[in-house]
Amino acid sequence: MLPANIIDRAASLKQEIAEKTEELRACNLAIAKNEAEYKPGSKTGHAFGNDFKAKVQLKTNVTWDQEALEFHRFKLGEEMFFHLFKWKFEPREGKAIENFIKFNEYGPILAKARTEKEGTPSITFEKIEVSE
Repeated sequence: MLPANIIDRAASLKQEIAEKTEELRACNLAIAKNEAEYKPGSKTGHAFGNDFKAKVQLKTNVTWDQEALEFHRFKLGEEMFFHLFKWKFEPREGKAIENFIKFNEYGPILAKARTEKEGTPSITFEKIEVSE
């Protein structure tokens, strides 16, 4: 495949996947809300089509207000709080961490506490309009 062809193909695939993903989400939501039958109190249900059986598991995404938790940490006491929750250390700003590692005497020590894995490249595509 020529480089221009592979770029065009990748852009086309990305668009198709986005459209199919959106359609699949809509189908899944419709199955979960309208088709699946659940036992009382259960988050797992089943629905049946002509050729397929669908097992549906309802999910709930939970986020915690970190400031509120910090306040409650003192009310509950450290022992009880850390029995329920754990610390999660994340950099506040990627650029600040990179600069600290490069230019601070403690940078190399801090760098040993991280693991880097190669990620999937993020590529965006823009249609080139050909003017005649």
